[in-house]
Amino acid sequence: MYKDRHKTDASDSAQSGPMFVDYVPDTTMTKRLLEILNKKILLDKLVRHSPTPVLRRSTSPHVPNKRYMNYLLLTDEGEPECYDEACLTTDASKWDLAMKDEMQSLISN
Repeated sequence: MYKDRHKTDASDSAQSGPMFVDYVPDTTMTKRLLEILNKKILLDKLVRHSPTPVLRRSTSPHVPNKRYMNYLLLTDEGEPECYDEACLTTDASKWDLAMKDEMQSLISN
């Protein structure tokens, strides 16, 4: 049906017998190993000499979280943090009575 344009007869090609891995000539193995090593060396050089990317800062402005806007207002006018602060307030006598009462309850328990 179709004619083959490229005629390859078996008589034209050189007859070669089976070649086992143990009998591969050293030159073939050496050439192949050198090719592999050269490729690896080239890849290593490319990796080493690749330029480091330039870091850039964000251009969007910083927006503080609204959740914590009133936190400072809530914590500034709280209870005194130590005995000295409690003694300096206008309610020093009340703080003194409250501390004595707390100490008595701790001792009784």
